[in-house]
Amino acid sequence: MKKNQISKKVYSLISEGEIKKALLLLAIYVEGIDKKIENDISILIVFFNKNSRDISNGLISQEECDMANAKLIDQINRILESVPEDGNAVVSSGESDSNVEKGLFIDETENEGGLESTSTKQVKAVGAKFVHYKVFYGTNRLPSTTENSTLKYKMGRDKKLNLGLCAVSIPLSHTLGKIERPNWFGKLFFRESPEKHFTILRNEKLEESLFIELMKQKLESADDKDVLLFIHGFNVKFDEAMMRAAQLGYDLNFKGAVTAFSWPSFGTIGGYIADIESANLSSKYLSAFIKTLIAEVNPNKLFIIAHSMGNVVLTASLKELRNEGVYPNALFNQIILAAPDLDKDIFLDQIMPAIRSNSSLTLYASDKDNALIAAQKIRKGYSRLGEGGNNLVIVDGLDSVDASSIDTSLLGHGYFSDTKSLINDIHSVLVGLRPDKRILEAKSKVIDGVSKSYWLLRNE
Repeated sequence: MKKNQISKKVYSLISEGEIKKALLLLAIYVEGIDKKIENDISILIVFFNKNSRDISNGLISQEECDMANAKLIDQINRILESVPEDGNAVVSSGESDSNVEKGLFIDETENEGGLESTSTKQVKAVGAKFVHYKVFYGTNRLPSTTENSTLKYKMGRDKKLNLGLCAVSIPLSHTLGKIERPNWFGKLFFRESPEKHFTILRNEKLEESLFIELMKQKLESADDKDVLLFIHGFNVKFDEAMMRAAQLGYDLNFKGAVTAFSWPSFGTIGGYIADIESANLSSKYLSAFIKTLIAEVNPNKLFIIAHSMGNVVLTASLKELRNEGVYPNALFNQIILAAPDLDKDIFLDQIMPAIRSNSSLTLYASDKDNALIAAQKIRKGYSRLGEGGNNLVIVDGLDSVDASSIDTSLLGHGYFSDTKSLINDIHSVLVGLRPDKRILEAKSKVIDGVSKSYWLLRNE
């Protein structure tokens, strides 16, 4: 879209009294192109929302509100003078300007037949060859900046919660369950491309007030006012965590806001022991992040997916929140423990009694999970919660799904997010389907003289 086109649309919206829509449209136009203008627009949106709340609550007069809006319009005029001549396309031909409230320049809709690969999704792209996907995050990693002032989080531990927003590219050629990245050979000769790969387009650290405001804006424009929270496992770097969260949100066709909590994993297989300590250290920061989400952002529902060692962080956090009277809470809807690297006996004896609630708890486990088999050996044979088969944990209040039948990835540990059948089942969990209503095979096992139900995932 050209500068003169965006100017006409913005002035048209302002003349109709739609100042917020004008700001959102401008934000989309410069998204990923001019960081300074993006920040300026975000601040103006915060001021506009504050004015709207103040007039609604009788804190300011209509005259004062009009004066504040006049100043906002003056700032918009100044921004229009400095925007680039070419920016992102905002709406396609024939679409209503109300679509700018979606905050996207790619419109995705779910195929009527259910979740399918991206090639079967109805994707309308306007001057773009990749999806621009937003992930809101919290992290207790230590931030740093590169020589070109790019924000980075590595393995260092911070002593506070950092909040931010990542923009991740998802190529239109994306295959469900995969994170398309250049291989080691390609990295030697070619740069990563948003049109072909998942990449981090932008990463911005935000003050809490702006983080909350932007999340509220996202929920206001979303089809569902829900939040998905992803917590990664061991051997995961920050950028990888953001890409995985984006992939999950996209492949699950999640209609609310996608968030991720990234704890300071070392990001290498050799860092396993260090990761254990960092995971144990990180629960209080996850607790703070969850409290911000439920108390300040206030979604209708909170869905949580934790993978691998991320379950150490999550379960410790849930215990802390229970002690504070925050959990259980009606906002907690579905909690998924995927391939959890937790001691089986400790979970049954100490963790499950503390986290059991009216929220749906789902366990995905596999006897082909080589990473957990290795973790068991490190611990002298003590079983892990994520083991399937004969070691599958079956307990009241937990829907146990044995995924041992499905094909697994490199270490057999990432099956939860890169297998079509499991992604489809997670989608069914998030929409509230009980196990007996999903594509699962019902099984039972007698434990201490009592028949207990569990489920087998069918490999599609």
